Amino acid sequence: MGPPLWKDADSHKAKQIWATYQAQHDLSAFQGQTVGIDPNSGRVWFGINILDAPERCAVLTFTKNCRC
Repeated sequence: MGPPLWKDADSHKAKQIWATYQAQHDLSAFQGQTVGIDPNSGRVWFGINILDAPERCAVLTFTKNCRC
């Protein structure tokens, strides 16, 4: 089975999740890190680089539908 298809609606939802997350959390400790967002669950994952965040998401949620 191939990776799930990312749709424009997924990007829109991820942007909404990120805007809400930023408004509710102090992100100063995460400056310079990459964030991955799963638009289905609303979970946010931080990583040290662009490869790390989605990998953490995939390992911890068993999904590949997490993008940075």
